[in-house]
Order: sequence, then structure tokens, then C-alpha cells
Amino acid sequence: MISRYTFFGGRRRAGRRPGETENIYVDRYDPRIVTIFLAILTLNVLDAYFTLVFIQRGGTEANPIAQWFLDLGTLPFILVKSAAIGGFLLVLVLHKTFLSVPRMMTIVMVFYTALLIYHLALQLTVVPRL
Repeated sequence: MISRYTFFGGRRRAGRRPGETENIYVDRYDPRIVTIFLAILTLNVLDAYFTLVFIQRGGTEANPIAQWFLDLGTLPFILVKSAAIGGFLLVLVLHKTFLSVPRMMTIVMVFYTALLIYHLALQLTVVPRL
């Protein structure tokens, strides 16, 4: 799954034998999967930012686990949130040829896009009244 070529100078984009295309590990990733990975990470950072803005203006965090990390401080909240999502995404990218992974990446992307739209709606409607 992880080799010395995984992050630097990958060698394989497909399987070793003809016809091997699914459920294999590769160490070179196409631009599409890297773009989705970076987009989700960016949306995650924006989610953290808008959450902090909302809370500074009097809002509350609905997720009790995130609230616990917020009670520890802004830095622990951002670090844990980023590390958790980054680790999850890294596992998905390493398994990119497995059947359900492209679907999962799409679901995560749609979820974070909807979450960002929700944050923007909060900023426009609720936050000015707090």
C-alpha cells in the first residue's frame, strides 16, 4: 500500500499484469484524484474558519466532539479537524482503485460543498442578528 515511491517519484499507475485495474495499489496518482483531495482539504479549512467566525459572533457548535476540541482552544480544534480529515482522505487516495473509493470521495466532496453553502447562508442570515 505504501512504498518508498508513494509520495516521491512513483512508478506505477496501473497493475503489473494486463487487465489489473481494480483493487490494486499504485503509487502514481492522476491529477483528478489529487484535485479532489486538495479541494476537500480546502473546503475543510473553510469549514473550520467559518465555524470559528460563527462562534466568535455568538453562535454555538452543534457537534459535541468538535465543541470539546473548541473548549481546548482554537489551535487544538484546527489541528485535530485537519489531521482527522487529512488522514481519512489519505487513506482514500491510497485506495483509489478500489470500487467504492471514487464514490466515497464524491460523497465527501458533496458533503463539504453543502456544508460550505450552509456556512455562507449562516453568515448572511443568522450571524448579523447575533
